[in-house]
Amino acid sequence: MYPADSIAFCSLRCAPRKVKDKEYFKILKVCQEEIGTLMWLGIKTREDILTSVSIAASMQTKNPEMTLKYVDGIWKYLAMTWNETKVIRIDETAWRLEITTDASHAPGGDRSRSGVVILLGGVVIHCHSSKQTITAISTCESEIEASHVGLKLGMALRALIEEATGRVVETVLVGDNQAALRILSTEITRWRTRHFAIRAGWIRDHLRESAISVEHRRGALLVSDALTKILERVKLTEARKRLGLFVC
Repeated sequence: MYPADSIAFCSLRCAPRKVKDKEYFKILKVCQEEIGTLMWLGIKTREDILTSVSIAASMQTKNPEMTLKYVDGIWKYLAMTWNETKVIRIDETAWRLEITTDASHAPGGDRSRSGVVILLGGVVIHCHSSKQTITAISTCESEIEASHVGLKLGMALRALIEEATGRVVETVLVGDNQAALRILSTEITRWRTRHFAIRAGWIRDHLRESAISVEHRRGALLVSDALTKILERVKLTEARKRLGLFVC
């Protein structure tokens, strides 16, 4: 197995296997074991592979043979970057909870993908990457859905942190889409679909009740950008640094 410094892109719209025989279930079991191992590794120390692992998890029941080849590419990438270590550097001057959210709109014509990275004092404490449950017809809608997912995770972590520390934690919701952030910050009277209007209203209510501010940040500087799509080598190297992974 030759190491690689990036992960190859793989479309979710792979051709499903027509016959589900014993060989199919045998390969599927191997896929589940491999993906489970990679998911554990991604959650613990290597957040940079979570998007790829999430894509592989969506592919495994459709075409396990192709998924195994894709998983092999993830292992090659890890072999190349084996010396990347999680470094925890707490910034006491910026002690706040940052809920950074991003979305990749309809990659390959499929449903959009949400990426969430939550930081406390500049340190990543939680990551999430998943395909969205409803279809977004615009980038703004996909960003609102990502904010919805991120805010639910962030509020749960905030309650846990405040209970453990005994003090109120300043919280901010960070995104890179100005249209979505404007909708989340101000009341609206029209929206294209009821599902996203409900989500936008839910987010606005909780932002107001929980005193959570909204902040815009360029996509190139947004930590959660790495959890929405497969990045090329240079951008992936920069994303690892933002996630707190450094060569040691």
